[in-house]
Amino acid sequence: MVFRIARQSLGDRPVYFAGTASPVWDKWQLQPHLVRHGLAFKLVDGPLEVSGNLVDLREQFPDSVMPTWNDPRGTRELLEDVFLVDDLLELEEWPEPSTRSSIPLQYYLAHAVQGLTEEVQGTAEAAQEAYRRANHFARLLGGG
Repeated sequence: MVFRIARQSLGDRPVYFAGTASPVWDKWQLQPHLVRHGLAFKLVDGPLEVSGNLVDLREQFPDSVMPTWNDPRGTRELLEDVFLVDDLLELEEWPEPSTRSSIPLQYYLAHAVQGLTEEVQGTAEAAQEAYRRANHFARLLGGG
């Protein structure tokens, strides 16, 4: 059913897969057509090419089951300006045990991928900030 919905929607409206969802895209071999946008993956109809707006991290993650394409500008904007996580970046311990292994993990992955993307693009200061945030979320995964 997910495949049918995505297929009918593509072209009319954007199709996103949540980073927290199980990788259903793998069933239909959609991974090469997914681009990270913050905490989600956008399905792109057509070939993807490296540009200022798209970075492929396949060399850095050759065996990854996760999508390796990242939209650095869109992801940076979402992670820094849209997702309001300043309070989370002040936490010493994740407050809710039932979500400790999922929510901090998704933020960790998004920031770590963004850091690597910034590094590949040669923007060291932005990479350091993304890694700083990723490391904080990694600590929150540990439970304090």
